[in-house]
Amino acid sequence: MKNNTKITNASIESAGLPKDAKHVIAEYIWNGFDAKATEVSIDIESNSLGFITSICIHDNGEGIPRETLNLSFGNLDSLKKIA
Repeated sequence: MKNNTKITNASIESAGLPKDAKHVIAEYIWNGFDAKATEVSIDIESNSLGFITSICIHDNGEGIPRETLNLSFGNLDSLKKIA
């Protein structure tokens, strides 16, 4: 399933998304715990110059129910706010 959304600077500012990368990573970790995860892992890869090339965050939480994927992805709002 592929969904597209349009995100602008104004929509990011009004959404209250964190600007600092550490806050973004922390939010992903807390999302895992919100989904009842008991394990959260972070894999960070860097290039030969030491610059981060990827960050992968994995958890064993409940995940997003398939029937609500279209509400979660492609929307710049949270189901937590809607519920």
